[in-house]
Amino acid sequence: MLNVGGFVRILIIKPSSFGDIIHGLLVAERLRSQIPGVQIDWVARDIFAGLVEASGLVDRVLLFKRSPGGFVRVCREIRQETYDVVLDMQGLARSGIMTFSAKAKVKLGRFDAREGSRFFYKVSIPKPPGPGPYHAVEILRQFQRSMGLYDLDPVALDFAKSAAVPGSPPEGAILLFPESRRAEKEWSGFGELAKRLAAKYPDRTIGWLGTGDGPMGSSGQMPGNVVDYRGKVPLASLPAAMRNASCIVANDSGPMHLAAAMGRPVIAVFGPTDPRQYGPYPENCSTNVSIRGEGGDLSNVSVEEVEESIQNLLV
Repeated sequence: MLNVGGFVRILIIKPSSFGDIIHGLLVAERLRSQIPGVQIDWVARDIFAGLVEASGLVDRVLLFKRSPGGFVRVCREIRQETYDVVLDMQGLARSGIMTFSAKAKVKLGRFDAREGSRFFYKVSIPKPPGPGPYHAVEILRQFQRSMGLYDLDPVALDFAKSAAVPGSPPEGAILLFPESRRAEKEWSGFGELAKRLAAKYPDRTIGWLGTGDGPMGSSGQMPGNVVDYRGKVPLASLPAAMRNASCIVANDSGPMHLAAAMGRPVIAVFGPTDPRQYGPYPENCSTNVSIRGEGGDLSNVSVEEVEESIQNLLV
């Protein structure tokens, strides 16, 4: 365990992905709450930089553009600064090289680092207490312990700098996020669910969000209160859009983790991935609901089951 007394400049290396960055921000808030006057810099991919800035937890974002030239540039930028501690929360080869590039008194990495990244730092965080599998947030919480800080439970993030854009979902909306980074994690029932929710809650907006531009599900024409917000809410403004939502429904995806981190009622639909490791955090929170198809098969998740869970949360 290290002495945190002199750690006033911290560099967090967590370039991606969406959900992983949300997990890291939960820990960054705990660092800021325990170290008076701390300055936190963060290495993030350009597509996620606005979200990190919107958290209000980071003093400076170092942009990483995913290209050979972008990698060299961010390593040079890292090298120009001097830090007290560098936290490699990613644990991959590129983040290890970024850590190696930094001038710092202490460099900490993950116990489960891959691709040889552990060779770029001398100190690794310990495993979380108890038997696995470990939730992704529980792993990152060990950075607090390794820095000599209290392992405080994360608190809900407010994303104070996230500003709503015109035409955002209204207060009380039910927000649906049918997409995920991998197709095998995408539940096919969102279209039917949207229709049922629109009929059951005619005075609520049912918001359909994401980045795609295809039809909203395969269930034909949608009712008028199902609104397509795809492409209208930038990532940095997504926390503001969620702030007043009554419920969020998502696959195993970044928006699901964002909703849980903000303390919003969320229903996460799981198939091949394990909610014990990747579900909304914390698992024992009454407004974090995970539904996993039997045998890890998303086709075993019924629309009725998800609809009932939404009703329970709204009540």
